[in-house]
Amino acid sequence: MGTKQTGPLFVTPIFWTPAGHTMDPAYTSIIRKYLADVAADSGSHTNVYSTLNEYFGSNGVMRYKMKLTKAVTDTAPLPADGCEVAANDTSNIYADLSGYDACLDDSQVIAETNRIVAAKDMPVDYGHIYVMFLPKHVESCFFAGSTLTADNACTINHQPSAAYCAYHNQDTGQGTVYANMPFPVYLSPVGYTCGSNARGHGIIESPNGNPDADTEISPTSHEIMEAATDPDTVTGWYDRTGYENGDECAYVYGTMSGTAGSRYNQVINGHRYLTQEEFSNRDFALTGRGCLQYEG
Repeated sequence: MGTKQTGPLFVTPIFWTPAGHTMDPAYTSIIRKYLADVAADSGSHTNVYSTLNEYFGSNGVMRYKMKLTKAVTDTAPLPADGCEVAANDTSNIYADLSGYDACLDDSQVIAETNRIVAAKDMPVDYGHIYVMFLPKHVESCFFAGSTLTADNACTINHQPSAAYCAYHNQDTGQGTVYANMPFPVYLSPVGYTCGSNARGHGIIESPNGNPDADTEISPTSHEIMEAATDPDTVTGWYDRTGYENGDECAYVYGTMSGTAGSRYNQVINGHRYLTQEEFSNRDFALTGRGCLQYEG
């Protein structure tokens, strides 16, 4: 995605806010600002997206050239649960001790994404990615049915199915490239996290004063970067163990600036963010490390 043949990578955020599952306007505003800043800084070598310049595929060399399209606020009601919220997952999931009250499987996320794309007559090609942000209290799973076993893969919960914070894919039916971005879980009684308190760091860093949005920005970066280098999750870039470029450096932040509680490692279009680093083949070959905050 994002080659000379496909043109710029257009990013469309979709905020699904059905009745009973509203989103804080500050949450959506900070995420939109972040995506706008990433687009405004296109071509620079001062943030993690600059590592995209190292990747290429059958349709050419990738470029860090992104454009943000108008965000979509989706007020459609949630469908009937495709997956089943376990009784002990109705509480003690989030830091405020609340839990899930609905569950969407992957086919339902695809269906709603495709509905929005069709309703607004938006393109489906390798120049566009649709980033679906789910509201708080909505669990997400790859498959319909039970969340009680590891045979399913779901957002953070109390079950063996707890597997991810977000993911990207390409719909095999219509070809839509999309990312599923559940509401972030951090400081959770479950013991897993999508936030900066991973790997012994201990605290949630919030450079924009909104821990929910600041936490969600890093997996958003992760999934857009992975989709750009691997839109269909089959023919793109993987290492020998099956990791994508975002997986290589998940929860690796490197040197941070600022004061505790609001530290950051990215200045994008003049604004501060904390995101994981991204993988560089070049740096790995030269130094054996590979995770970078930017391509120098």
